[in-house]
Amino acid sequence: MNTRLLEGSRVLDLAGEPLAMAGRMLADMGADVVKLEPGAGDPLRCAASVDLYSGVSLRFLAWNAGKTSIAYDADDGRVDGLLHGADVIVETPGYADALEFPAAYAPQAVWLKATPFGLAGPRANWRASHRSSTCPCRKWS
Repeated sequence: MNTRLLEGSRVLDLAGEPLAMAGRMLADMGADVVKLEPGAGDPLRCAASVDLYSGVSLRFLAWNAGKTSIAYDADDGRVDGLLHGADVIVETPGYADALEFPAAYAPQAVWLKATPFGLAGPRANWRASHRSSTCPCRKWS
């Protein structure tokens, strides 16, 4: 019997770099993981250490192996279907360039939200770091 632990589960990965590995681990356990990237692409694609063959960051390739990537377009009807069909949604609220949707868009899903200081409280809006991105093609504020 070769059934994988999460076979038949659907995961929508909206996460930025701090949680990029979570979707990869769920895919490794058999979940169908869709990485919904910002329209311009995930900034991690152009991070340092680029694969010479594909021209894409090695970190992006490693952390997104086993996922299906789709570029976000507000007019794309697939997004509603992805939200409504997801069992799990992985996101990093407040992280630069990461997509976010209200939980009401997918009330059936388990929402995995990772933030540096929680979702509520006096430091909820604090950022973990003020450093610039390692991506040479854009600077994050």
